[in-house]
Amino acid sequence: MISIGASCDFALAMGKVPDVPVVINRCPPLKGYGPEATAKAAAELRGLLAKDPAAVTPGLVRDYRVLRDQCRAIETK
Repeated sequence: MISIGASCDFALAMGKVPDVPVVINRCPPLKGYGPEATAKAAAELRGLLAKDPAAVTPGLVRDYRVLRDQCRAIETK
């Protein structure tokens, strides 16, 4: 997403147009999961891995976790 960020606000206030756009990373709001849902999902994943050690779903869930962590890091800056 390209938008005008705080670093451009000063230039605009001084009547100048910024030379380059400022990229501001934003994530959509993250859905919260309670402890019961998290525990249930973990049990389901363990069961899936017990049945099929080559299951793809646990890797997808790991990737989703990394994405959520990255969004939290961006939003807390």
